[in-house]
Amino acid sequence: MITAVGSEHRPASGEQELQLFDSGSRPPAPWTREDAMSAFLRYGITSVLQRRALVWPVVRFKSLASVTGGFPGREVDVLVAACRKAGAWEVIVC
Repeated sequence: MITAVGSEHRPASGEQELQLFDSGSRPPAPWTREDAMSAFLRYGITSVLQRRALVWPVVRFKSLASVTGGFPGREVDVLVAACRKAGAWEVIVC
């Protein structure tokens, strides 16, 4: 479950902070960083749509160079797979 997004949140007892684009940051087992990315994108999609209705959005990524290093050499593959897992109909990488 995602409880907060951003740099201002300080984890409470029982919560764990995860830096999605820091290759050294790991979620608790059995979760992977890819699972966390999918959960984050699902949270983002439902927040933007402001509902949980069955909607299959088109997601567009621009400037992926700004997130390099988080998944060395696999950023596009990880983000596309995570978006699809999060419910995106189509993923466009510009």
